[in-house]
Amino acid sequence: MRKLLKNYLSVTGLIIIMIFFLAQALAPSIAPYDPTMMEPGNLLAPPTSHNPLGTDGYGRDIMSRLLYGGRVSFVVSILSTLVALLFGTATGLLAGFFGGWVDTVLMRIMDIILAFPALLLAICIMAVLGQSNLNIVLAIGVVYIPQFARLTRGSVLAVRDLEFVEAVRALGARSPRIIVRHIVPNILPSLLVQVSLTISLAVLYESALSFLGLGAQPPTPSWGNMLSESRRYMELAPWTAVAPGAAIMLVVLGFNLLGDGLRDVLDPRLRGRI
Repeated sequence: MRKLLKNYLSVTGLIIIMIFFLAQALAPSIAPYDPTMMEPGNLLAPPTSHNPLGTDGYGRDIMSRLLYGGRVSFVVSILSTLVALLFGTATGLLAGFFGGWVDTVLMRIMDIILAFPALLLAICIMAVLGQSNLNIVLAIGVVYIPQFARLTRGSVLAVRDLEFVEAVRALGARSPRIIVRHIVPNILPSLLVQVSLTISLAVLYESALSFLGLGAQPPTPSWGNMLSESRRYMELAPWTAVAPGAAIMLVVLGFNLLGDGLRDVLDPRLRGRI
């Protein structure tokens, strides 16, 4: 943790993420208005003291919608990354540790998933399962399972035949104990970096699905559907698109910076630069 806090990339990313996280958590207290409240007499109003980020085409306060919409993006992105982490890591551990036909079958399944364009696969899953936040979590999670599986498999292959693993196996330790107590702790650093980077990509995919009308449905705000609604007014009222677009960009930047900082801290080959 001390090395992490000395790394300016990770500190910058953490600050950005914490600002947005606190903003979403405190949305009921700091949002100036109800995010679904319409004001027919205040359509597409520019930023003022009453509406710091302006209003949209229905007279709804953009700042309030931005704060509440971030909750959807954060929750969906984090939960979908956890789904990918759990299933992808389990798949990679089994494939890398046991090898043979287990490795062949599991990796060919991962190859089939990777053969589909990520966004197209997510859209197909949503078309089958229907539109809901839970289904968005599953769709994005499935898309990123192969990345975690392949990363975990490669890391396990690099560790499983090392001397300390052979010593534990010679002492009679069973496979589950070897995996949990000796393999997982040694591949955890690379997984942490991948988690941070995947959350940033999940924010983009959640926004893309909402932009296409497959995510959170109006009047529930999300950054993606805010961008989608702003298409009709971008020339007349550019602030309707700038706010959600900037929020997506900053959150993705924050997680990417955190991932780069974690890589620098956890990779022994890069520690001399810190």
